[in-house]
Amino acid sequence: MHKLPVFMLPLLLASCTHPAATTAPRYASISIDLEIQRRSAIVATDSEFAEPPYSREQAFFILLNCNQFSPIRFGFDGDGISKTTVAFSTLTEQPDTAALFSDLTRRATPAGKLYGLCGLYLKDPNAFRKVLPPFMTSTEPVSIPYGGCIIGPKPTQQIVSSDTEPDIVHGTYPNNLIPLARRYMAKQAQRKNENPEPQSQNTSP
Repeated sequence: MHKLPVFMLPLLLASCTHPAATTAPRYASISIDLEIQRRSAIVATDSEFAEPPYSREQAFFILLNCNQFSPIRFGFDGDGISKTTVAFSTLTEQPDTAALFSDLTRRATPAGKLYGLCGLYLKDPNAFRKVLPPFMTSTEPVSIPYGGCIIGPKPTQQIVSSDTEPDIVHGTYPNNLIPLARRYMAKQAQRKNENPEPQSQNTSP
């Protein structure tokens, strides 16, 4: 029986107590970054008023995780605009806008799916007609403003199609979203012009 040389013992012990590190998955860092963005978007969506501008990725994640469908103004003076409204407008300006909205109709929250449906109504009518049927019969409740500060659940099918109220299939909500976002951004620009940020003075000699 061969004896192991004494000088090999430390190497053997090291290999037993510290196994070789495995190589991290190639896209691990990207997945982590996306998860951070997803959680940040959830926090942003819970905030009441919009704070644009958003990047393409930020806008998508906001709609992907949103918990309220807000196609109208809200607040005591009717001047409130939801973050999701601004995010929606941002996605309509992207070169792959139809693909983004189509993805939302499949993967987003119930409210986010309605934004996806509105986007397809505006950007890809054929795709809109294809994905529409399940929404026409869905009783999934979605939070929506009724006017002013009143927000409550409403069945998806009533938001999508109604003979007596604004809806999606007749274009009321889709056509209302972009003007709302533009109105908000114009007011923000006006406020910045009226209250410019003070410039820092250079006190160095």
